[in-house]
Amino acid sequence: MAAAAGLKAIAVTDHDTVDGIAEARDAAPEGLSVIAGIEISSAYGGREIHLLAYFIEPENPVLLEFLAPLKEDRARRAGRIVERLNRLGIPVTLDEVRGIAKSTGAGEKLSLGRPHIADAIVRRGAATDIDDAFRRYLRRGQPAYVTKPSVPVAEAIRFIRSMGGALVVAHPVLNLAETQIESLAREGLDGIEVWHPKHDAGQRSRLKRMADRLGLVSTGGSDYHGPNRNRHDLASAGVPLSTVESLRARVNRG
Repeated sequence: MAAAAGLKAIAVTDHDTVDGIAEARDAAPEGLSVIAGIEISSAYGGREIHLLAYFIEPENPVLLEFLAPLKEDRARRAGRIVERLNRLGIPVTLDEVRGIAKSTGAGEKLSLGRPHIADAIVRRGAATDIDDAFRRYLRRGQPAYVTKPSVPVAEAIRFIRSMGGALVVAHPVLNLAETQIESLAREGLDGIEVWHPKHDAGQRSRLKRMADRLGLVSTGGSDYHGPNRNRHDLASAGVPLSTVESLRARVNRG
């Protein structure tokens, strides 16, 4: 799909797992570069924020050891969400959610997340689509929401730095004030995700000016979760190939 859309590079940044990177690289046609990445959920200022790490080594045993408990936490959280949905009268089962995850091609390498649960809610007729399931049940403040265990942001930054990855704060408009972005930049960011489907034109302009002022790379991404899993097209919010080289230079510079 990425190649058909005309992309020259794509980053695979699943939440808390690198299990899909090898398969993506095997599938990539000539001319499409697959960048190894990950999206780590971090705790910052009493809220959850997401950090993107690019150009990591997905088979590094230290990285895999760091990620193992995060994957276990995701599975436990999925079970608690299912329990809450059941109390609300929505008869979703954890086996059903696992089956949905497997159907995406994950096989036994499951990393259960709310999109899989949202899909199950839709199939049960309790929501019209994935976004509706999140709005009604799964977002913070909604009746089936369960707080996700997160890595303290300072620890996550230190770890990603130790792995040699380029560090970018994901979709900051969704959960961060500008002063907080600036504070994170001082902690060691390499970039700010400026182009994201949920950032409007004014927000993108402000973030771009901030990135320039702070000497950070302006990045972007589609945040694509698969067919029928959100309204983001795979090639939406694309950035020039020079962005890849700018991020790569930050890694090389250490």
